[in-house]
Formats: sequence, C-alpha cells, structure tokens
Amino acid sequence: MFHGSAGDEPATVNAGIEAIERIGNQGPAATRFTVDATADASVFTKPRLGKYNAVVFLTGAGDVLDPEQEAGLEAYMEAGGGFLGIRDAARNEPYSDWFSGLIGARPATTSPATAQRAVVEVGDRVHPATKELPLEWKRTDTWLNWKNNPSGTVHTVARVRESSYQPGAGANGADHPISWCRDYDGGRSFYTGMGGTVSTFQETDFRAHLRGALLWTTRLSRADCKATINANYKAERVTKPNQPGQSDQIGEPHGLVVARDGRVLYIGRGGGDNSAPVVTDWNDPEIGKGQGQIHVYDPATGKVTLAGALTVFGNKGGGDELIKNEEGLLGIELDPDFLTNGWVYLHYTPHSRINRDTQMAERRVSRFTLDLKTNKLDLGSEKVLLSWPVQIHSCCHAGGGMSWDSKGNLYIATGDNNSSQFSDGYSGNNPQPNYKGVSFADARRTAGNTHNLNGKILRIHPEDDGTYTLPRAISSPARSPMRAGARPVARSM
Repeated sequence: MFHGSAGDEPATVNAGIEAIERIGNQGPAATRFTVDATADASVFTKPRLGKYNAVVFLTGAGDVLDPEQEAGLEAYMEAGGGFLGIRDAARNEPYSDWFSGLIGARPATTSPATAQRAVVEVGDRVHPATKELPLEWKRTDTWLNWKNNPSGTVHTVARVRESSYQPGAGANGADHPISWCRDYDGGRSFYTGMGGTVSTFQETDFRAHLRGALLWTTRLSRADCKATINANYKAERVTKPNQPGQSDQIGEPHGLVVARDGRVLYIGRGGGDNSAPVVTDWNDPEIGKGQGQIHVYDPATGKVTLAGALTVFGNKGGGDELIKNEEGLLGIELDPDFLTNGWVYLHYTPHSRINRDTQMAERRVSRFTLDLKTNKLDLGSEKVLLSWPVQIHSCCHAGGGMSWDSKGNLYIATGDNNSSQFSDGYSGNNPQPNYKGVSFADARRTAGNTHNLNGKILRIHPEDDGTYTLPRAISSPARSPMRAGARPVARSM
C-alpha cells in the first residue's frame, strides 16, 4: 500500500492503512491477505514488486513517481498486477496519460470541498465490491466531480445521486460514477472516489466495498468489469430505412423480444405514416386509427419481414392530455415453447372496440400464431385471453410489458392512464373532472381499486386452449408499469 504524497500527507492515510490491514484479516482463510504500507516510491523499481497481488494508492495529490518508478508500475500492470486507487489517487501523476487511463478519470477543480450526506446508487449487484451493499447507500463524504465523465470507458459499479447533495458548478448530472473497474494494460484496475474523510474508513459498508475491490484486483474473486464499456461492443443496424410511405422495416418502436434461435420480434405502437392524416375528431369513425405492426428480423437470412399489423386505437398525434394518446400495440411476449408452437402474445387496444360516445375502449392480451417458416403472423388465429375496459378520453401511461416466470405464469403490466394534470403532477384522487360519469383523474377508480385491472401487474397462467387460470393474486397499485421482468430462480418480480 503506497501512501506517498507530493505535499502534506492527508489525514485519511492512517485511517485507510488501519482499515485495509483489518479487512485483510477478515473472511475465509483463503481470501485473507497481508499488507505492507510504505511512502517510499523506490519500491516500484525493485523486483520484489512482482510478489504483490495488488498495489493500493492511498495518496495525496501531486506527482509522486519519477519516470522510472512509473515505468515500474506500468511493467507490474502489464504482468497482470492489480491496482486499487482511493480518492486522491486520481490526482496523482497529473501529466501522465498512462496513469490517467489507469485511474479512469480526473477530478474537476470545481469539486465540493465540504463533506455532505448523499445517496450512492449501487448498480452492479454481482461485483464483490458492491454485492453486499444496500441498493441505496446513504453516507457522508466529500464528493468529487469529474473533468470528463468516465461512463462508457470503465465499468461503473456505483454512482452518487446528485439530487441528494449539492455537487456545485462542475456537476456531472444524473450519471455520476463514483466507483468503477476495468481491465487495464494486462492487469486489473479498481478506483473509488470515496474516502475523503477519516470517518469513511471506519464505516462497515465502506470497508466491505474496499475488501471486495481488493478481492477482485488480487484475483481472489471473479467479476465482469467489461459489461458497460462501449469498446467491448459493436453496434450493427439490422433494419434498413423504410420505403417511402411504408413501414416495411420498422414502425413506431415500442418493444421487442428475442427468440432462442436469434429471431427478433419487435412492435410498432400504432402511429400512422407521416403522409397519412391524424384524426382527432370524435365524430369521425376513423379517430385514432393506426396500425400496430409486428416485424421479425431473422439472423439466418439477415432480412426483416413485416409479420402482420393490427388495427389499433393509438394514432392521435401530439398535444395535451385530452388530444394525444398512448394506446395501441403496447407489448409483445413469446410463448416458452415458441420455437415449437409459434405462439406470440400481444397486448393491444383494438380500434374496433372503441366507443366514441362514452370514449371508452377495450385493452386485451391475445395469442397469435406465427408461421416459423415464413415469419408471417396468422391474424385469424387470435385467441383473446384477457380483456378489460379503459377510458380513452384522456391520456397517458398505458403500460404494456409482459414477462414469464419459471412456472409458466405470464405477468402483464397495465398502466393507469388517468390524468395527473389536475393534481400538480401527482397521481390524482379526484372524482372530478369526468366524462359521462367516468372520472379520468381518480386513481381510486383504477390503480387503487382491486376490482379494476388498470394500474396493476397481473399474473395469469395461459392454457393451451387459449384460456387462462389464476395462479394467485394481482399486484396493486402501480402508476405506470411499462415493462416487467421475473427472476426465474426466485419466481418473483
């Protein structure tokens, strides 16, 4: 553990040394380690550096290594060494591009100087440095801003929520990394911007954070530090531009699913072609009529097929909540045995079921059959599993996502499309205003009502004959559950 400083040694050094020595003696015997602490930078030019599994920089700011010493650290990393940088380590070697890459980011000069309580959002729930931490970790520290946001060049395991403290003029915004890792120049590098106060090193959770980071950098534990680094991915466009006046490649994107053979089925909500007029007059039978399209990309041929289109209520253009609309083709899911039976489940609002007088509609979940050879959807094969009424006088938040659990139960996310503009943006509990006796601003009628299927996460068990059985209960309430997912192991949302 290197704690050399170009100026006065920070008060946090002794606390950091004590903390890391203590956590080295914790845990199973196979994961314990010993610590050698030094402020002598000549250690980086000595052969014995190679005997260490990791190097920790618990330093003050400034240029602490001469060129030969930095070359020694570089050779150590190239040989597969591990590096953990804490807090002001990001201010070391300010003229070294290689060291900048090792750290991942440099602090901005406008970082707040005083300690503040903030919320750390733990994003990676698998990495040993964060898996034991609370999802929202509330703690006090002096928080660093970054000259350049490292997201995309490092794998961020935790972020600090700027809305929970005062980040100052150099704020990084909603995406403010605070701890990250990556493979670097043959070795493993982990950095945390926390550790700006003595008391930080006395926190149980922060010590667990450091211990997990060291387990990874010393190769005593595994983790994926490549997951969110842009350079590890290649983006390939699989759809071509639509032909003029057509949606032969893609509609208004609203969801997709990937089959086990690599086929991608994706849906367009139901917005019309730009050349087609948008009908908003309730006296016109064509009001809101759109095409909810289902496309299939087949990797075997590299081609896109327009599998089919449902005539939906969902095309009313833009405007305020009494004009625009978010209904249409809302969700898609494949049967667990899709590659055998070709069954596709669609969540949509059929235009044929709207009532222009009462301005009510029907939302439904139906099963269709896809021809697995032609990638064409048989619209005549529809089996309506579930349907329920929705008001369409006002917009928005229609929901639409679906997901399976390991027992063959289908979860359906239904939005509560009541207006919030009559209650200062909050979910309203207002019986007024209403349209022909149906309030469009009262969540007690919908999300807060167990006899109403809007604003819920529903669970049904589809049967082969196109009906369903009920495994248990429904979830209530939920304002706008757009997408849902189930964990197969836990069998829970």
